[in-house]
Amino acid sequence: MTIARLTENLKLDTGDRFIVFYGHVNDVYCDDDLSFDNIDQMLWRYFHAQGYQRIVFYDGAKKLYFLDAESDRLCRTGQTVATQTQQNKINNAPSGLRKGPLGGLKLVGSTSTPTPVTVYPTQTPDPSLPQQRRMSDLGAIETINHIISHERSYIPTVVVFTHADDLTPAHFEGRAFREFQNRLVTWARGGGIKPNLCAFIFQQNSRQDLLELCKHHELTALENCINIKGEEGQNVLRAGGPEQQELLNAIHHERLTNRMAVDWPRLERLAAWVAMEDQTLSFWRSKLSGVKEFSRESVRSLLPGGRTYSDKTAEEQLNEMIGLKSVKEQLRKKLAVARQLG
Repeated sequence: MTIARLTENLKLDTGDRFIVFYGHVNDVYCDDDLSFDNIDQMLWRYFHAQGYQRIVFYDGAKKLYFLDAESDRLCRTGQTVATQTQQNKINNAPSGLRKGPLGGLKLVGSTSTPTPVTVYPTQTPDPSLPQQRRMSDLGAIETINHIISHERSYIPTVVVFTHADDLTPAHFEGRAFREFQNRLVTWARGGGIKPNLCAFIFQQNSRQDLLELCKHHELTALENCINIKGEEGQNVLRAGGPEQQELLNAIHHERLTNRMAVDWPRLERLAAWVAMEDQTLSFWRSKLSGVKEFSRESVRSLLPGGRTYSDKTAEEQLNEMIGLKSVKEQLRKKLAVARQLG
């Protein structure tokens, strides 16, 4: 269950520590199960299918949270194991070192790090449970650092920064932003065949805007990552509009739930027309909700600006053109060879 516009340029075996998403990241996505979800859920499904056992989400309001119980458990267990293995060092440490789930690390402003917030998709809050304390920015950063790079026992991990635009001085407490900048440099040096990953979701629609944001807020490690990858670089992905298969998924969802009729012989070609527009799936979903039949006429009425596309193949369009006899002959020969070779 993958979404091509999110995953087709992802390469998890290159040793990259950072993955960057931008563009239509606030869109809805429709997978092969014909279910709609947001980018957080889709990335969780993708990384889970790739063998990552612990998938942690971070935003400035909730700090750390999870979409599955196993990731929650592994995050808490990892902290407990780390504390136990360092217990002797902690007992002998100077009084200025705080004791907490991160061992002998020196944390500022609190005597302990509160446990991460748990947010499962189907979880109903239990009013009988004690309310968790709000995690500090420094606590969140040190917890992320621990699970990304400081664990002795390897647990395949992804940390998803869901609102990467908020990774700015204005959204961090005290010296936490400077600490985050320093940790980014450390995380970028991860390497390995399949290292633990940091995925950043930005709202910017263009690569240039993304670079300017990183430069303005001195997120040098991220800026370098984006620059090195270039325009079509792996693991720096612009989420554009839905591709043909995702649109077909959305069309079938509408067909099954609202009994929309379909022009079956032209279905794939009509979906290809729609895919040529850089519109969100949210846009097309709203348009499809009022359509009784997905046909050439209805699609033409949906296209912005009244644009139309031919439903004839390239070969048919070429044959209709006047003249160009030698060009047509050359292309027919190449096409015959291609068909023979399969």
